[in-house]
Amino acid sequence: MLCYHLVGAGTAARVDEDREAFVRQVSVLGQGATPVGLADGMARVRGGSDDACVALTFDDAFRNFYDVVWPMLQEHRVPATLFVPTGFVDGTSPAPIGGVDLPPCSWSQLRELAASDVVTIGSHTCTHPDLRSLNRDGLEAELRNSRARLEDELGVPVGSFCYPRALWNRRVEREVAEVYDLAVIGGGRRITASNLNPHRLWRTSIRRDSPLPVEQWLTSPWWLEEAAADVVRRLR
Repeated sequence: MLCYHLVGAGTAARVDEDREAFVRQVSVLGQGATPVGLADGMARVRGGSDDACVALTFDDAFRNFYDVVWPMLQEHRVPATLFVPTGFVDGTSPAPIGGVDLPPCSWSQLRELAASDVVTIGSHTCTHPDLRSLNRDGLEAELRNSRARLEDELGVPVGSFCYPRALWNRRVEREVAEVYDLAVIGGGRRITASNLNPHRLWRTSIRRDSPLPVEQWLTSPWWLEEAAADVVRRLR
């Protein structure tokens, strides 16, 4: 599973992937694996499918996704899940990436995305906090209120979740499992039937300075840079 944030947005953030590089990545996905939606991919893994597949996810719901990424996904018929922090869209919380002064998608844009056949909307909490630091009431509010807000505004069921900054612990995971069917983190491992945990789904974060071409990301069972970053995050 691959994790993106921005594409060709003109920022200095490492997670702002070069536009031409992303075009190439999307165009070659089908050569090494079948692009699938997140829920479809997990169903295939559960079913013991031997077919290689890849799911694309995008965090934070910057308008850059609507303006730049969505047209490319439609052109290449590649599905993706967009994880939305509702407070950012509402204008009550700051941008999820520090130092990045870009607007969020509007609710009307998100409704358009949710109605398309290539984008699935997931929750990324309300305010993008470190969930480990919250008491039970605060944690439940972030999980349940974000889902309710998305479903009310978009008129679609929201069954997937993304841990902000890939920070989690088992207490948080238990609460997430009460609200969502699937949840994604970091970790850089390939998901298989033997290691599948639907509330701790590993992703590889694609950054502008990543040294490997996408073909190697798709064939490697373990992306060491992301695995090391995951360890560092959880030690904080």
